Amino acid sequence: MVIKHKGKSGSRSVLTCLNCGCEFSELNIKIREGGGKFCCNECYKKYRKNNKRDEKEANRLYQKKTKYGITKEEYYNLFESQGNKCLICGCEFNDHIKGVVDHNHNTGVVRGLLCQKCNSLLGMANEDPKILENAISYLKRHNNIVAE
Repeated sequence: MVIKHKGKSGSRSVLTCLNCGCEFSELNIKIREGGGKFCCNECYKKYRKNNKRDEKEANRLYQKKTKYGITKEEYYNLFESQGNKCLICGCEFNDHIKGVVDHNHNTGVVRGLLCQKCNSLLGMANEDPKILENAISYLKRHNNIVAE
């Protein structure tokens, strides 16, 4: 910052616009208040539009970090290593089928990504393999019965 001149309203500095790169002068008091990054309102709007942060995605990643202790990179690597598919049913994750983090409730260790249905299936069975085996046996026994 280079002080341009002092006037009645205070000293001014010459700054460079973050959007278009042109130089402009701004009051130092506005700079201290967090302003003085753009030469005009249009540049501010263009910059915000081009550099908009997805707040939902940022919040989702923050929750993964605090709840499961995994970084953004680790979270995205899970999708890549699983071929963007659920580890149980094999359905592909998309805008309608989200990948949810599956973890061991006793140890907190992340096991992988599942679709919501498969993650709920494990949760409803209290993550007990015996309950799931009984459910499989039940389905096998009763799938051969034809309703009259």
